[in-house]
Amino acid sequence: MRIHWLVVLIVVALTCSSRAGGAGERTASPDGKLIAFVKPTPDKLVDTASEVTEATEIWTSEPNGANARLWLRGKSAENPEEALAGFAGLQFSPDGTKIYFLSLAWVTSGAVHVLDLRTGKEEFVCPGNSLEVIHEGEYKGDLMVRQHRYFLGGGSFDWLWLLRPNGEEIGPIAADDEDDDGPESSFRKMYMPNSLTHRE
Repeated sequence: MRIHWLVVLIVVALTCSSRAGGAGERTASPDGKLIAFVKPTPDKLVDTASEVTEATEIWTSEPNGANARLWLRGKSAENPEEALAGFAGLQFSPDGTKIYFLSLAWVTSGAVHVLDLRTGKEEFVCPGNSLEVIHEGEYKGDLMVRQHRYFLGGGSFDWLWLLRPNGEEIGPIAADDEDDDGPESSFRKMYMPNSLTHRE
């Protein structure tokens, strides 16, 4: 059991802090007119349920660096759903009005949050250790999120789920591990074939 939890802690730390580059990562809006990026905050730390880490900040600017704007700064909170720190995995919604991202949260799971660029409001979406916004097909605008969940009879699993933008569950995509021809690949071929090209 101790080995199991050690593995979980290592996976969560690597996933939430390094999956998409963390501090310094950059992503472009669908129309290419805006860049979102994470800035490190080595002098501002946040104590989360999983670890003490940099608060980090989410900024946007034009591709040439002009009109840079700070949108969100990490903060501590008693409720892991409200804590914000170690931002990673920034991704725009298909219409470019929102930025989804990962934040450190629980010991066994990070959290998916969304920042609305029209209002400046940030909201918790769901627990999650990975994040991908779908930009094509039937599920355009929905989310692919890997979540750490528990079986009723004991034990845990880390399946990949399809969720609505508000975190509402649509259904499971794939189990913990799979080969190149498994359920996740089948889902991508059926509903988001362009993602296969980007992953090659």
